[in-house]
Amino acid sequence: MRPAPIIRTGLALLLILAAGLGARTAARAADSMTMVQALSVVKEMDIDTKPSDDEDEIKVTWIDGKVPVGGYISFEFDSHQKIRSVSPVAVVPADRIRYLGRAALHDFALRWNSKNAGQSERLDVAKSGVLYLSVIAPGVSAQYDAAFFKEQINSFRAALTRALDELDRESKANEAEGDKAYASDWELADPSRMPARAVGRLEIQGGYMCTGTLVAENIVLTAAHCIMDDKGRHQKPLVFYAGIDHGDAVAEAGVVGVHVDPEFDPVHQFDGNSIADNPRLSRDWALLELDAPIGRKAGTIEVFAATKAQLQRIVDDAKSDVIQIGYGGQSGFRPKLRHDCGPADVLEAGYYTTQCGLVKGDSGSPLLLEEDGKYRIIGINYAWIDLDYINHVFLVVGGATFDPALKDLLSGKLQATSIEDWMKSPDDEDPARRMGQRSASP
Repeated sequence: MRPAPIIRTGLALLLILAAGLGARTAARAADSMTMVQALSVVKEMDIDTKPSDDEDEIKVTWIDGKVPVGGYISFEFDSHQKIRSVSPVAVVPADRIRYLGRAALHDFALRWNSKNAGQSERLDVAKSGVLYLSVIAPGVSAQYDAAFFKEQINSFRAALTRALDELDRESKANEAEGDKAYASDWELADPSRMPARAVGRLEIQGGYMCTGTLVAENIVLTAAHCIMDDKGRHQKPLVFYAGIDHGDAVAEAGVVGVHVDPEFDPVHQFDGNSIADNPRLSRDWALLELDAPIGRKAGTIEVFAATKAQLQRIVDDAKSDVIQIGYGGQSGFRPKLRHDCGPADVLEAGYYTTQCGLVKGDSGSPLLLEEDGKYRIIGINYAWIDLDYINHVFLVVGGATFDPALKDLLSGKLQATSIEDWMKSPDDEDPARRMGQRSASP
C-alpha cells in the first residue's frame, strides 16, 4: 500500500490539561511576573522550551524520552503586562495510547472522572474524538511570583504524570485484542449500493494502493501524493477497481491520463510548524482519466465545492452526518465506512482537519456529506502530520479546491496529461505541461 505522508500510526489522541490558574482580579501586586520572567523560571525547572509564533505562549517539552510529550504554556496579562492567568497544555503522542479506540477513550474518561470526583481534574471527549483533561483552580488570589508559578507548574506536571500512567496501563490492557484504535471505529461498507460502489481501490505501479472515487463516468478523484513520491518523482497509476470487495469489483478500468494541481509540491508541502495560512496543504489532489466510462455502471458522486461558511455550518449542525469510505489498513480489499467524519477545524475552504483518522491505503478516500439520501464529496483525506505540540492532525483537501479543475476537464478546457508524458522525467518539459494544461480555447 502506498504510504501516506504520515509520521506514525495510531489514533490521534490529544490530551489537554488546561489549568485555568491565577487571580482574575484587576489589582496586581508589583511582584507579579512578566512573560520574560516566566520563561526564565520554566528553564530553571529543566523544562525544554522552543520559540513560539504566539507572543503569549511558550512551547515546551513536558517529558523527554523515546516518545516525548510536548505542549505549551499560554498566558494572559493585565494592562501592565503582568501575568494574570496561566494555561499549560500537554499533548500525549498517539503511540502512548495506540490500542485505545474511541469507545475505549469514552469509557476511560468516565472512569477517570468518577475516580477523581471532587478533584480538579476532569476528562471530556469532544465530538472530534479529542480527549481533554482540564485542571481548573477557580478563584486563586495569589500573585504570580516565581514561587507560586513553580507550585502551579509542578502540580500540573504531577497531574500529567498520573494521567500518562493510567493511559499507559489502559492501552496495554487492550493490546492483546490487537484493536489499534482506528480499526474499532470502522464498519464494512456495502459495495453493491451507493455510495460505496462508486468508491474503489487504485493500484499504483510498485505494489502501492490508494482509495479513489468516481466523480464522472471516466474520472477518478484521489490524492496527488499517491502518484508522486515525497521527492517529486512520478509514479504510474495502473487500474481503478470500483466497489471492489474480496477481489470482486463492480467495474474496473485502466488509467490513461493524469491531472494534478500545478502548484503541488510534495517536497515542501509540510514545511513549517503551523497548518494555518498554508495554501500548500490544499494542493494534494489528483484527477485520473480512465480508458472506459465505468461510472455508467458503478455510479458517480457529485463534488460539493463548499465554502468556508458552509463547512462551518456542517460542523455546527449536530444532525449532519459525514462518512468516510476507504480501503486502508490490513483489509485493503474490503471497503470500510466510518461515521461522524466531518470537519473538525475549518482552516480554509480548500483545506481543513477532520474528526476521523486514516491509515496507509486511505489516502484519497472521500468525505461524503449525506443530505436527503444523496451523498456529495466535501473533501478527500490525504495525510496526518505531527506538529510541535499537536500529534496526528488529520488533513483534508476541500472540494472547493479541485472542483474547478474537474469542471474544466469535463468541458474540454483542460486536458489531462497522458500516462506516457506523465512518466517522462520531470525535467523533460515545463512543469505546468506535465501536470495537465489548459487548451487554447476559452
